[in-house]
Amino acid sequence: MENIVNRLANGVIDGPDDLMGIGECLNLLDDLDAQIGQAGPLAGTIERARLIFKRLILEESSDPNADWLQIQKLLGSLVHAGAVESGEGEIAQIETETAVQPDEDEDFLASASTDSGNGSESGESALDLESLFREESDPKVDEIQDPELLKEFIEEAKEHLSTIELNMLGLETNPKDIEAMNAVFRPFHSIKGVAGFINLIEIHRLSHEVENLLDLARSGKLAITDSVIDIVLGAADILKGLLEELENGEGGRKDPSPLVLGFIEKVRNFTGDPVVGSEIPVRKVGKILVEHGVLEDETVEDIVEKGKAEGRKFGQTAID
Repeated sequence: MENIVNRLANGVIDGPDDLMGIGECLNLLDDLDAQIGQAGPLAGTIERARLIFKRLILEESSDPNADWLQIQKLLGSLVHAGAVESGEGEIAQIETETAVQPDEDEDFLASASTDSGNGSESGESALDLESLFREESDPKVDEIQDPELLKEFIEEAKEHLSTIELNMLGLETNPKDIEAMNAVFRPFHSIKGVAGFINLIEIHRLSHEVENLLDLARSGKLAITDSVIDIVLGAADILKGLLEELENGEGGRKDPSPLVLGFIEKVRNFTGDPVVGSEIPVRKVGKILVEHGVLEDETVEDIVEKGKAEGRKFGQTAID
C-alpha cells in the first residue's frame, strides 16, 4: 500500500485533460482496491474517484473543474490515510469528510455496481482466454462514441510505445537498470488503464500481460534477457497494429484476433527460456533507432560488426 500511496502523492496526473495520467491513476486505484479489499474502509473513496474519472474521460461532466477539485480532494485523502497509518478510526473519519452528499449527484453511486474498475483478477489463469475477453467486454460500449477521445488515446498511446522502444536500448545495455525498466513498465501500465476503461479489450489485455511480465523483472523474479526484450518489442509492434486499425475504423472488435490470443498465451507461458516460433518478426533495437532518427543505417551496420568482433551486444557498442 505504501508504494501505491507514494506514487499517488508524487502526482501521476497533470489535470482533467491528462488522459494517460487518468489511466495511471485508475491502475493505482485498482491496485489499492485489491490490497485493502472491496469491503475496506477506503473502498467508498476509491469508487467515488473511479466514477469521477469516468465522467472526465467520457466528457460527461457538467463541471470538469469542480470534478477535478473533487478528485484532488479524494486522492489527497487516500494519500493522507496511507501516511498516518493510525487505524480505521481516522480512516473512517476521512471517508466521512470526502463522502458525496446526496444532492451532489443522484446517480453517482447508483452506477457503482455496473461501472466499477477492473479490481482483482484472481483466478483468471484458469479461464479460457476467449471467455475472458467476452467477460471483460462491456456490451454497452460496443463502439467508441467520442472520436476525439479515441484520437487522443491513439496519439498518446503511440507516444508511449515510442518511449518503450527507445528505452529498450537501456535495458539491452544494462538489464538490471531499474530506471530503464520502470520507463518501459509505466507506459504499458498507462495504456492498459485507459484502454480497459474505454472497452478496447485487446489493447487492455495485451498491455496487462506484458505489464505483469515486466513487474516480475522489476521485482527481481525474472531476468531481462534477449527473449524478454523480443517479447516487449513484439507486443509494441502488435499494439501499433491495433492502434492503426482503430485509426482506420477497423478496431474495437468484440472477439480477439488469433494473433493477439496467441501472443498473450506465449507471454503467459513464458518461463525465461528463448522464445520459439514467434508469430511476428521482432524488430531489433538498431532498426528501431533508425526509425526514430537516432542512427543511420550505415552506422547501425558498423556498430553490429564492431559488436560481433568484440563479443558485445548492440546497445553496449552503440553507447561507446
